[in-house]
Amino acid sequence: MSIEKCRIAIWIILVVLVSGLSLISPSDSREANPVLQFYCREARAACAEHSAVEQGLTYSFTATSYRNKIGGRGAISHVDSAVADFYFSGATLDSQRTAESTSNKLVALDFSYINVFDLNYRFNFYPNDTGGRLLAIGFDTDSTNDTRPVGLAIINRYDYSLDRLYLFYPHKAGYKRFSRILHFVQHEGYIFPDSILEVTAKAGIFSTEYNSLETIISDIKIYR
Repeated sequence: MSIEKCRIAIWIILVVLVSGLSLISPSDSREANPVLQFYCREARAACAEHSAVEQGLTYSFTATSYRNKIGGRGAISHVDSAVADFYFSGATLDSQRTAESTSNKLVALDFSYINVFDLNYRFNFYPNDTGGRLLAIGFDTDSTNDTRPVGLAIINRYDYSLDRLYLFYPHKAGYKRFSRILHFVQHEGYIFPDSILEVTAKAGIFSTEYNSLETIISDIKIYR
């Protein structure tokens, strides 16, 4: 993700964080729309089939992370950075090797994501669909007390693979607001995140503190 795209994404998430609004503007429910049912069913299968985690693959990648403070008018000031190699078997982290790091806060990173289509969400087509390659499907919960994230899943309209996830966590322990954007890339037929952006809001002593954590994933390797 380029710096400019990162700034735009942060601005979008900040609007959500400050307002407390959901990312979804529902236009159809899955229960009432057979076309939506079809896309959700195919996307669920595609997510499972092409997931390195669900398929139990052994793989590794390099993660470069930047933690920033976000000030007034979206001004971003760099705080910490780290570069590390991670080795996984499915969802299990086997080992990691840190090449450089300015803070141990960046050593434990979260690369996980949920197959939202495999969960009991209320799904919706996002309004103003352009009919292009990418299709946006919103997902929400039935209760305001539900701790699961809500948001948008962007899938490929033709092969149903996951392209992006926009996640807003209404109840995240220790945070006033917590949001994530994950971009995905295909590698040898499997889907991996290639960038993860988190924007958080925590109650400070005098005001709310906004921070972002951007992680770029590269050098993906699958061991067969």
